[in-house]
Amino acid sequence: MTRASALVRRSSDAPIVDVISDPGNGQISDDPRTRFGRRHPLICFSALPAAASFLSLWYSPPPINRRPF
Repeated sequence: MTRASALVRRSSDAPIVDVISDPGNGQISDDPRTRFGRRHPLICFSALPAAASFLSLWYSPPPINRRPF
C-alpha cells in the first residue's frame, strides 16, 4: 500500500464511522428529560473530559531517555 492510498483510506474512515455513530449519539442526546433540560447535563458532564484532553495537549510525558540530544 502506498503512502497516498493509505492517506486516502484513513481520510475516508472518519465519515463512515460518523455515519454509523451519529444516530446513536442523537438518540442519547434526545432521551434525557431533566429539570435542567435535555442537553444541559450532557454539556456540563462533558466539560471536565474536554478540559482534561485540552490540557493534555500541552503536557507531554517526560522523555524515556534522559541523555541530552
